[in-house]
Amino acid sequence: AARQRATEMGVDLVIADANLDVAAQISKAENLTAQGVKVLILTPVDAKALDALVRQAKEAGLYVITESNPVPGSDTYVGIDNKESGKKAGRWYAEYARANQFDPHVLIIGLPNFEDCRLRVEGFKEAMAESGIPYTILKPHFFMQNLLMSAQSVGKEGAMYWALGEGRMGIVDVRDIGEFAAKVLTSGGHEGKTYTLTGPRSLSMTEVAEQLGTALHKVVKFLPVSVEQAATSMGQMGMDAFGVNMMSDYLTAYSNNWGDFVTDDFKRV
Repeated sequence: AARQRATEMGVDLVIADANLDVAAQISKAENLTAQGVKVLILTPVDAKALDALVRQAKEAGLYVITESNPVPGSDTYVGIDNKESGKKAGRWYAEYARANQFDPHVLIIGLPNFEDCRLRVEGFKEAMAESGIPYTILKPHFFMQNLLMSAQSVGKEGAMYWALGEGRMGIVDVRDIGEFAAKVLTSGGHEGKTYTLTGPRSLSMTEVAEQLGTALHKVVKFLPVSVEQAATSMGQMGMDAFGVNMMSDYLTAYSNNWGDFVTDDFKRV
């Protein structure tokens, strides 16, 4: 749609996809600046990392537009106030909980490496805290049961195909999430707290394949595919465009190691 509209307006539009990689986004934007573009439109992967880039673009005489995440120094921002939108959601939920007389227990699944996601969660939590009603938030990591999507290829080929590169993740079993939630619901002392649930180790898919092979007494290999290949496959299986884009974002983020962490929340609680 953007290309079509640009053609109709006689505008030479160049699109560079950084695949949610901050370093790649900076490099591609610098290349476009060197090519002499007049307007730079950015959808920041991480707004805090683009201050210098925007400053350089302005010094080069470019008009800078940011979308989704504002960056100080840009000429125009197109999007919502992420933190305020999160607060509005939190206020509504707090009012709903009060009207229906229950204490909120919230499960948040998102992309915490993205500034807009972080701000929405911050706004939501602030609104909940301001409401004065007790609440508890659970933030689980990558589900171990997602790996069951490889069951058929492991059985037939001894291979796991994922668009995750060598990204490492603190994979968590959904049964542990359920057990943790039951603990929170049936015991006190969790009011106002946020728990991030992970497994005990951060693993790459290569390591997962090796451990799976040991358990199955057969050779299992991890064969990485690109996010683009995965997106095409998901579309062919009938997933709608929104789902494909969302899953592509997740896969790209995990590939870039934002999931490389563990917490002791499960063991501690």
